[in-house]
Amino acid sequence: SFGVFVELEEGIEGLIHISDLSWTKRILHPSEVLKKGQTINVVVLKIDKENRRISLGLKQLEKDPWPELAKMYSVGNETEGKIIRIMDKGVIVELPGGAEGFVPLAQLGKKVVKASDAFSIGDILPLKVIEFDRIDRRIVLSVSAYFESKEKEYLEKYLAQHPTKAFLVEELAQKPVIETIKGVSPEETQSAQEEATGESSSASEEASFAPEPQEKKDEPEQK
Repeated sequence: SFGVFVELEEGIEGLIHISDLSWTKRILHPSEVLKKGQTINVVVLKIDKENRRISLGLKQLEKDPWPELAKMYSVGNETEGKIIRIMDKGVIVELPGGAEGFVPLAQLGKKVVKASDAFSIGDILPLKVIEFDRIDRRIVLSVSAYFESKEKEYLEKYLAQHPTKAFLVEELAQKPVIETIKGVSPEETQSAQEEATGESSSASEEASFAPEPQEKKDEPEQK
């Protein structure tokens, strides 16, 4: 749906375009914000007498927050975001201040092929702003960039909080974590690493238990 029709008075309707429902949220369907039969206040944006159309706005009832958001989320700033939507191309996160941001799949980690396999709705991600577009009202963030400038202790803390994503997040920083992950035994750690790399210890075991090749003895020459 491209918007919501609102009855101003009997026989007179106006349209709130979907882009005029919220300053900060990416609305996919008006039902995310409004319900049929709901009474609301609106702002008249434009009256087209020739085509008999009235354009209305809902978000215009509030002050545009983007000038303030530009200060909060300038490129390089760090923050946290809660995942509210998972898509093939990445995840949408809710940021402090009510804004929404986008984390592309490539910025979630090198080994993350499908976001839904690695993350869940409600997960809290540490993030760094890599793009702020005030005109298109878009904030792009990265988990990978966040860990690039962090010491090992920050990564270990995050791994401890997200043990099920340990090996995915480990790849983000491109720094091997030698210590055993908290709550995971060395055997489980090795097993998970083998699954992640597709390697197995069976080949080495076969090699170690294989009989040593016997030296070929010189056979006596036949006369």
